[in-house]
Amino acid sequence: RFLVSGQTFRIQMNINPSFGVKDEGRRMKRREKNRVAAQKSRKRQTQRADQLHQACELLEQRNRKLKREVDSLSEEQNFLSEALRAHEPFCPIMHCSFKPDVATETVSSHLASLQ
Repeated sequence: RFLVSGQTFRIQMNINPSFGVKDEGRRMKRREKNRVAAQKSRKRQTQRADQLHQACELLEQRNRKLKREVDSLSEEQNFLSEALRAHEPFCPIMHCSFKPDVATETVSSHLASLQ
């Protein structure tokens, strides 16, 4: 018993030595199991990070490819727009007034006559 400022405290100690050994064995098993689980968790986390990094690289490659395609299509659009502007003054279809429904037929017949 200890006496601290007018109060009495009782400390009990486990006298059975085999109980402490069993408890220590359980604790060691639990710590080992926890260590293995932590290793597995870190390994899964690393694998997931690697997968995300690889996916990111693939997406960046695809993005670069799409940007090149956009640039190419933009150049083609500019070329075709310029060709259309150059052709406009000489095109008889562009200068006649017609209804939108007839436009497809007129263009088709004009293209057929050119062949």
